[in-house]
Amino acid sequence: MKNTVLRVVHGVCLLVFFCSPLRANAPVIDMAHILETVHNGYQMYQSVLNSIKQVEYAYVTTQAQLKQLQQLDMSEIKSFSDAVSYVDKQIDFVRKTENRFKAISVEVVGRKSR
Repeated sequence: MKNTVLRVVHGVCLLVFFCSPLRANAPVIDMAHILETVHNGYQMYQSVLNSIKQVEYAYVTTQAQLKQLQQLDMSEIKSFSDAVSYVDKQIDFVRKTENRFKAISVEVVGRKSR
């Protein structure tokens, strides 16, 4: 009898413990969710790092093209066709530079940003 009463009391205590509101507020550690969050964070970091490298490459390339344009000698322009060729080179440079910077995009968790 004493053993049965002890089992019932033990069962009631366990029931109260597992069903109590205090137990509902206990933190739950979800390792799968934590690993997925870390993985997504790493992918975001790699995407941003890649975008930074693209901007750096575009900057270096643009700097080189600007130096090349600065070295053009205006005294070499002897005719109208030389002037048109000079203007075409400048317009081509501006378009390539614009397209290079427009092509850089950041993709974070499946969303692209330009």
